[in-house]
Amino acid sequence: MKQNNILGIDPGSRHIGVSVFQNGNLSYYAIRTIERNTKQETLQKLQRIIKKLILNYGITHLAIEEVFYIQQKRSFVKRVYEEIKSFSSERSDINLLKYKPKDIRQTISDKEKIKGDAIKDNVNRFLISKFPELQKYLNLPNRSQVRYYDFLFGAIAVGLVCVWELEIDNEEDESRR
Repeated sequence: MKQNNILGIDPGSRHIGVSVFQNGNLSYYAIRTIERNTKQETLQKLQRIIKKLILNYGITHLAIEEVFYIQQKRSFVKRVYEEIKSFSSERSDINLLKYKPKDIRQTISDKEKIKGDAIKDNVNRFLISKFPELQKYLNLPNRSQVRYYDFLFGAIAVGLVCVWELEIDNEEDESRR
């Protein structure tokens, strides 16, 4: 089976959540601040962060959470998203996979049989059950802290869904042999 190193990204205009899965295991996660004095400097910082992660972890797949409708109206978030897509398209050695936020939550909730109205909260709790070190980022008292750490949970969730998708693809490839 080939090695899959996945960089999961949840983009924002000031911060991006990033996660790295190496052969299905979460090996790195962080929230990186990209905001700078000018939009061009912000995009350059974004490129530096992504390039460094690609080089340090031998990334083979870039899984990105798509920008949803409300974010598209704030054009700079859309520009950050487009910059990530364009950067990955320049690299023939990296496969870009895009996921809608709703599909990420749905995939996790279906696979893990999560029920209820607060699917996002339940997905976050599932991620904590799988990665207990994340517990300190849940149920924070300040709403801005919650929004900040949503980037982290989003990046881990998109990376995990990509892991599952690639595992299914690998199983199907092996069954054809």
